[in-house]
Amino acid sequence: MTRAIRPGAVRIGRALAPAALALLALPAQATAQTFTSKGAFLGAAGTASYTESFTTVPVAKNSVICGGFTQHQITYTGLNGNASCNNVYVYNMAPGPNWASPFSALATIPSVLTSDGNEFIRISFGQATYAVGFDAYLNGLGPLDVRFYNGATLLGSISQGGGSLTAPQSGALVFDGFISSTAITTVEFQAVFGGVKNTGLDDLMVYDQPLSSVPEPSSLALLASGLAGLAVATRRRR
Repeated sequence: MTRAIRPGAVRIGRALAPAALALLALPAQATAQTFTSKGAFLGAAGTASYTESFTTVPVAKNSVICGGFTQHQITYTGLNGNASCNNVYVYNMAPGPNWASPFSALATIPSVLTSDGNEFIRISFGQATYAVGFDAYLNGLGPLDVRFYNGATLLGSISQGGGSLTAPQSGALVFDGFISSTAITTVEFQAVFGGVKNTGLDDLMVYDQPLSSVPEPSSLALLASGLAGLAVATRRRR
C-alpha cells in the first residue's frame, strides 16, 4: 500500500531544502596542525609518501653546495652561508676533519642536511604536499624556527630550543611536523648562532595526498539547526 505524503511534511522539506543545499555548498575548513612529537605526527599522518634520509644525494658530501640541489622533486636551497656563497651541506655522519661535534652522540644517523652560516635552509616542493615532518638537531645556542608556507602565505610555525652564546652546544634531537589541508609549497628551517654546521635536519617525511579534513564550524552549526528544526516540526505535526 502506498502511503500519501502529508502537505505538512512537504512544507517542512521545502523549508529545509535551502539549508541542505547551503550545507553542501560550504567548503571543508582549512585545517592545520603542528607537531613536536614524532609519534603523534605519525599517528595522525600515517606512512609517508616519501622519506629523504640524505644517504644518497646528487652532490658531494661534506663540501659546500652553492645554489643548493634538487632530489625527488624537492629543492634544498641555502639562504645564508660563508663569504663565498649561500650554501647547504650534506654531512656524512662519520668522524673526519669536518666533523660537527654536536652530532657526535648521533653517529648512527647516516647523513644530515645543514649549512655553514647561521643555518637557514629553504625546502621547496615540486608537487602538492600536505604534510611534512623531520628530525632536527639543536645547537643549544639559540632557537630553531621552522615555518611552513603556501606561496607567500604563512600556514604555521614551530620554534624550539633556546640558550645563549655561553650555552654548550648540545646536538639535542627534536621533531618538527606539520599537517595542512592547504598545500605546503615551502618550508624554512632557520637557526641562530650557527656558523659551524651545528644544527641540521634528517629523515624528511613528505605526504603528497590530502589527509582527511574536518567540516568547518559553520557547516556543523547549519546541520544541527536543520536537524533541530525538522525535529520540532515533526513533533508539532504529531
